Amino acid sequence: MKFATSRTSPLNGVYVARVPSTTAEGDQKILRGFTTSGLKGAGIRVYEYASEVMINQCRNQLEIIYWNCFDAVEIAEKQGMTPVNIKIRKESIFDLAEKLKLNDKPVLKGSRIIDNENHTICPLCLKRISANGFFTRLGQAEGRDVPDLTVTQINLFHIEELRLGKIQSSHL
Repeated sequence: MKFATSRTSPLNGVYVARVPSTTAEGDQKILRGFTTSGLKGAGIRVYEYASEVMINQCRNQLEIIYWNCFDAVEIAEKQGMTPVNIKIRKESIFDLAEKLKLNDKPVLKGSRIIDNENHTICPLCLKRISANGFFTRLGQAEGRDVPDLTVTQINLFHIEELRLGKIQSSHL
């Protein structure tokens, strides 16, 4: 199979490869598709766009996913929230999510985001996720100093792949 050499049709290939690397220089690190452009992206051909409303809904739904973690209250207390503030915050985000239909249990269960007890799970291995993962930053590779590292243990991704001409507003 030949790797794609163009971001637009015709792609001139059938795949794009990318292997995350450290700070190593030199040999090609399997960045096959689009290597001539100097860009290191995965070669996604679909522009990801979201309105301010959609971005806010995503943030609200992410907070719902946080509060559905089995240990969310305990972790929030460890992060400095008081029990009163936790109660207020949790009730207000669940009320908002209910109004915006962002806490649709059948959809969340069908997308493997929550289990039968409504606790947040990994959609791949189905294990419960600790809320601590939302706060725990990953260590940096040796030799790489990024002062604003924001990568946490929790990784977000599309449950359904992006498709040209399809708006995916019905799922996460």
